[in-house]
Amino acid sequence: MSRQKTHHTKQFKLDAINYRKEHPDLTQVECAKNLGIGVSTLARWEAQFRDNDAIFRLLAPVATLLRKRKKSLALSVNSVMHRMHLMC
Repeated sequence: MSRQKTHHTKQFKLDAINYRKEHPDLTQVECAKNLGIGVSTLARWEAQFRDNDAIFRLLAPVATLLRKRKKSLALSVNSVMHRMHLMC
């Protein structure tokens, strides 16, 4: 007989990771037991969070630069359109 797969929300996963961070005195096994999940599940979520967090930290400066360039481009387009309107 197989176990039914449990689906946990993203919020539950983040809460579980935060619980682990907020309780450094507990082992990973104890945290998982307190949360009612398997140790390998908690370990996987922590690894996924670390990977995603690293990607976010790498891409954040790029996103900021793109937003600045988009704003600069919009100002340039508005300026050109304004000049064209004055010429007509």
